[in-house]
Amino acid sequence: MIWVVWRQHRLQLLFAAAGLAVCTAFMLPTGLTMHHVYRDIGLADCFAAAWPDRCQFLARTFSQRFLPIGYAGVITIVIPLLAGIFWGVPLIARELEQHTHRMIWTQGVSRLRWATAKIGLLVLAITGLAVGFALLFTWWADPLLRTGGSRFDYFFFDLQGPALVGYTLFAVALGMFAGALVKRTLPAMALTLTGYLVIRLAVEVLARPNILPPLHRTWPITRPLEAALQHPGDWVLSRGIYTAAGELMWTGSNGSCAGGPPERCAYGPDAYNQIVYQPAGRFWLFQWVETGIFVALAAALLVAAVHWIRRRIA
Repeated sequence: MIWVVWRQHRLQLLFAAAGLAVCTAFMLPTGLTMHHVYRDIGLADCFAAAWPDRCQFLARTFSQRFLPIGYAGVITIVIPLLAGIFWGVPLIARELEQHTHRMIWTQGVSRLRWATAKIGLLVLAITGLAVGFALLFTWWADPLLRTGGSRFDYFFFDLQGPALVGYTLFAVALGMFAGALVKRTLPAMALTLTGYLVIRLAVEVLARPNILPPLHRTWPITRPLEAALQHPGDWVLSRGIYTAAGELMWTGSNGSCAGGPPERCAYGPDAYNQIVYQPAGRFWLFQWVETGIFVALAAALLVAAVHWIRRRIA
């Protein structure tokens, strides 16, 4: 079965390896350049202990030079979805659509052995490739995120650390289950695309901000905004200006009446600013929690796909 799986899917494996090689060819030289510049201009020393004012100019200069490269890299955010559509779906759907599975099952290969061999080998290969890309991107984006970006940024979060591996396994498992369920390649691809986007967006928008209760920071409207700057890596969920009674007066930004008579403040002398945020130190915890969610979903889908193959396919 190992030889058969290799013969059937070697082109997909070779294309995936070639894609990783292309990404490496782009990220390795640009990443080395960013890391060298980050150290050479003194940013590494500046940010070793805090976020001092004297480093802000250097950080802005670094970001203006390299941030466009960073956003060019986030086009790889579609990698998990592409893996699910072009790896996961055809693995089972193409066999069922062409009825080649019946010939294999009459050659002394049970349904369970056929399913576990095809699924297991592909999952191992995809996991290795996803881990390699996640490590590469995490290293590559590190200087950008240290100079004003946030690891919680929706694009950067999805391409770093173990979460990328979880997304990829989920997409591939969803494609396999859709292929077993629908038995036709194109409808299964459409189902995979829809299911992946719906579940990913639901977790990203609804679950991720509340994995842990967010923190609140408040300060009087009469103080300057710089008096309560959050850590540059914090994920700010909301900002607003409130009355002394706690009623929201303005949303989406904060304000200051520092330097003038308190009684002439347009928001009232007792108003205060508030931000709701997830601190930067929670990033890796959030990564592992979200990875666990998608790995659990992937495992459930794979079990369902094997069950469907064994019990529901003629």
